[in-house]
Amino acid sequence: MGSGLFPIIHQLSKYSRHSFFADLYAAFMVALLLIPQGMAYAILAGLPPVYGLYAAIFPAIIYSLLGSSRQLSVGPVAVIAIMTFTEIAKIATPGSIQYISLVIFLTLLVGLLQMLMAICRVGSLMRYISPSVLRGFTSALALTIILNQLGQLIDVTFAKELPFFFALLDLIKQFPEAQFASVAFTAILIVIYGCSLVVKKVPTTLLFIISSTLLVSFFTLEDFQIKTIGVIPSGLPDVEFPVLILEHWHILIPLALFISLISFLESFAMAQALNKKAREALDPNQELFALGMANTVGSFFSSFPVAGAFSRSAVSEQAGARTALSSLLAAIMVILALSYLTSAFIHLPQSALAIIIVLAARKLIHLPALSEQWNIDTLLVSITFLSSLLLGIKLGFIVGVSLSFVLSIIGKYIVKEK
Repeated sequence: MGSGLFPIIHQLSKYSRHSFFADLYAAFMVALLLIPQGMAYAILAGLPPVYGLYAAIFPAIIYSLLGSSRQLSVGPVAVIAIMTFTEIAKIATPGSIQYISLVIFLTLLVGLLQMLMAICRVGSLMRYISPSVLRGFTSALALTIILNQLGQLIDVTFAKELPFFFALLDLIKQFPEAQFASVAFTAILIVIYGCSLVVKKVPTTLLFIISSTLLVSFFTLEDFQIKTIGVIPSGLPDVEFPVLILEHWHILIPLALFISLISFLESFAMAQALNKKAREALDPNQELFALGMANTVGSFFSSFPVAGAFSRSAVSEQAGARTALSSLLAAIMVILALSYLTSAFIHLPQSALAIIIVLAARKLIHLPALSEQWNIDTLLVSITFLSSLLLGIKLGFIVGVSLSFVLSIIGKYIVKEK
């Protein structure tokens, strides 16, 4: 691999006390966002909230040792969570033992596929997939995520597994069934979040989580059917070999391959953006191998599939992270929270986590403006976006990638002719 098997050794070669405190501060800021996000994305994936904390620990530790990026935060992400839920919910009841076993086995498959692709140097081929395809895909997926959370916020059950436009129609149809208490509480939470933005010295997410939890606890809003996180088991998960559920291979293997590609593309795009500022080159195959190891090891500790997170990585970079040690320290902070602070989450409302997901997903929407000059890139974004909304996220991505390859080949042919 290009930068050595353990890039962190090179990063720490000129380490100083000042660098350590910079990494420690960045880790603290990331952990403040990672803990509520992890629980929120676990719910989004159809899992109990604690699995989001499991996914935030060991995959991050492994990536910090093997990954090239100094600031990339690997762990639970909304994009992968919703992809997992959409497919696995077709064959098992979300939250059930069978469902959890399927998701953990999926994580192992994703990790093994990514390592195999790294060994075959597939990462080098990813440059032929236009970033515009990923932009259109993530924009469509972000709208799907937001739509799913709207159902959570008004306590309505609708056909989430359908492509976006059809699911939206079903939500509109079911809207008269919305619970007044849930709608009213959501409105209150939005006001609380707006007030949290005014306080500059405390992180907005932290203040919002504390305020909403105290509100539920003080007024015992669980009596009004306001759903909360409830009791979270403390301590680390046991080390267990994932249960090999081969009867659903026709769903699991294509899904694992799909998630392997998407999680790598998303992670590598973010890592490249961060490393341009640091003026360091990234080896795509090293990144693919690191992500594969993170998922493989994570599957032995009850993790669901992980990737690099845009929002947390941006926080890490802005907070001044110097090396991948910051990710290692953030994982340690999650371990401490999981060991000693789980009782603080009992009254945390699920709708507060839904709002956090909506706000995070909103930042993934990057569509061409109507006034923007149209070219190949804007065409790719638009076609991938609309295909994903109409046909479903998997077919939409395939349409975008196929079109990207065709246009790339045509472009090379035209250049040769000239």
